[in-house]
Amino acid sequence: MQENFSATMEQIIAWNPETVVMWHSEAITPQDIINDGRWRDVAAASNEEIIMLPSNFYCDLWTVKYINSIQIIAGMFYSEIFTGFDAETKQAEFIEFLYGKRL
Repeated sequence: MQENFSATMEQIIAWNPETVVMWHSEAITPQDIINDGRWRDVAAASNEEIIMLPSNFYCDLWTVKYINSIQIIAGMFYSEIFTGFDAETKQAEFIEFLYGKRL
């Protein structure tokens, strides 16, 4: 069983997403994807809409911290609803709630 979603390059090209939200990575950045020629026909790369979530410490999708990930993604895609949303402030508040101190 696979822990996370995985797609082939062929699938991504066929889907042609307008935006891609990627898991945090130290090895690859959104700019690496945008500059990768294989992505040239993918709208998300053409429009530079490749977004990386903050580190896994803040956006661990397998713990209660997934709430922070959802808030960040919702704030990105529904800014008209989440007016004044500041991901870093929300993140700090969430960590303080979980651990009892600001980081």
